Amino acid sequence: MSKLTEHPFAAWIGGLAAENLVQVDGSRNNDIKLRGLAAKRFALGVFNEQPLLAILAEDRPAIQAIRWSSAALLINRDNSDWIALSSKDVRPGTPVGGEPSPMRLFIPVQHHRLLAWKNVDPKQVLHIGVMDVDKEKGLPTSDGSPFMNLQAMIFFNPDGPRARPAK
Repeated sequence: MSKLTEHPFAAWIGGLAAENLVQVDGSRNNDIKLRGLAAKRFALGVFNEQPLLAILAEDRPAIQAIRWSSAALLINRDNSDWIALSSKDVRPGTPVGGEPSPMRLFIPVQHHRLLAWKNVDPKQVLHIGVMDVDKEKGLPTSDGSPFMNLQAMIFFNPDGPRARPAK
């Protein structure tokens, strides 16, 4: 097994890609967009009046394996809403020398679902926590505190494909 497939995030993305749930874009293939059922692995919520991205417990090692540096809430970008997690350098450990390897993970959100944060302070914190799914009701639930907090910017685009900072 190669070191790449041993990395929790690479293995997680590889599993999603095998199901055709990932699209890779960007000039250096550094933009990863989740598609279809991959979005069901996430839920939105609120923690301390700020956005919370809840993930399945089994996905936590993959998400934590990357040093995320920031997040963005993209409202009405390409006729969708997205949460984007950004890393300045995804190389494992503490890289010394060489070119940084940035990456962004785009998580699709139901269109207009992020509108609740459109008019709040554009500099927010995105909390990331673990969710469970209520087996009887099928609804996501979360207990406890988030395991990660990222500085987040909010971008609202009322007109088309190019986003701009919210006012």
